[in-house]
Amino acid sequence: MLLYNAGMPTSKKRSQKAVYSLLLILVIATVATVFSSVVMYRNAVDAADNALRLQAFGLAATLEASLRRMDLEKGTLFSDIITESAGEGIAFLALYGKNGNIIMHSNANLIGRPYEDERVAEVFSSGQPKHYYLMLGTEERVSVLDMPVHVGNAIFVLRLALHPYPAESGIREARIQLATAAGVVVLLWAIGFILLRALRRSEELRRRIEERERLVVLGEMAAVLAHEIRNPLGSIKGFAQYLLEQQSSASPDNRPKNMQQPLSVIVQETQRLERLTNDLLIYACPANAHSAEFDLCALIDNVIALLQPHPEISIRCECSAPLAVTSDEDKVRQILANLLQNASDAIEGPGSIAVSASMTRDTILLSVADSGPGMDPSMKERAFEPFFTTKVRGTGLGLAIVGRLVDVLGGAIDLESPAGKGTTVIIKLPRTAKQPEK
Repeated sequence: MLLYNAGMPTSKKRSQKAVYSLLLILVIATVATVFSSVVMYRNAVDAADNALRLQAFGLAATLEASLRRMDLEKGTLFSDIITESAGEGIAFLALYGKNGNIIMHSNANLIGRPYEDERVAEVFSSGQPKHYYLMLGTEERVSVLDMPVHVGNAIFVLRLALHPYPAESGIREARIQLATAAGVVVLLWAIGFILLRALRRSEELRRRIEERERLVVLGEMAAVLAHEIRNPLGSIKGFAQYLLEQQSSASPDNRPKNMQQPLSVIVQETQRLERLTNDLLIYACPANAHSAEFDLCALIDNVIALLQPHPEISIRCECSAPLAVTSDEDKVRQILANLLQNASDAIEGPGSIAVSASMTRDTILLSVADSGPGMDPSMKERAFEPFFTTKVRGTGLGLAIVGRLVDVLGGAIDLESPAGKGTTVIIKLPRTAKQPEK
């Protein structure tokens, strides 16, 4: 519910500033954590790739020297390396000839077999080594170096496949750090969300405390003003009514001229001042709710019957009787009367007002919609502020009183007012109001 508070703009800006500052800190921390983790992961990947590349080139150079000193047709160098401890980390070795056959292989069963590999052909044609990663038939990913080697007067391609696990230990650590960073980010946002909720609750509590303090002062002032104003106001109204009755009963010869109109104005204005003081007291010091069961549909029909809108304004009600409610009947009646009066005042010329009431579980939904011009955003934001009105002779307490009474009844209020499409006030009340604490 919107209630007027002189310090609200400043406190609202302060609260928004705190929220934006917290969000900015969360965003900066998230970006910094994610960026550093991603950079660390990429550096680990590059370092592992370079380590495998350097290891492969070193082994390839050693193997090329060994191949030059042996007979390729009778050599078992590759299979010996794999079976010995010196071959730890090597997945397989192969030597490809330019004639399309496998000259040597760590798997003796593949020696002499033809091969078809575009990568080998590319190394033969370019004369440049090629490093890449290959997925084996065993679903194992290996680091492969295809390097041209010169043995005698012939050129071969040496393929050296290494297990990447030892070199990728840094990558695994980087992945753990990346997952940890993601967890830290999630934790930061969870803490930030909790802090935001706590900040909003604190701001709402502070606003409510300030509002209650202001209402206490306003209530005391309203009680004093009502007492001081009502007595002389009652005397003025009584004498004006007495003179008006005397003038009406006097003979035409003894009747003062041009007195009836001023006396009628005095009576009307004193009645308006009485309503204003009553409204001020209701807004400042609403009495506790006194719950009793009643039929809400019957109450709506009764309030509509008492309202005297413009003849061109039609009122329709949608309520399936009986709709039993346990609440303060007088306060609900005043809420409906104020809403219907505001809706009627908002319509210029022909129009309609729709009142509906329904029940959803333990909640009563009560809405009043009019076909008036609606409100712009600034008017909607201030609609429930006391003494804010666009009427020439309005007091600005109608919706403010509605808001206060809804709050006393433990309900909530919402306002839908698109410009040019009328205004709908939706009120949610508990079907059974809580009894006031004694």
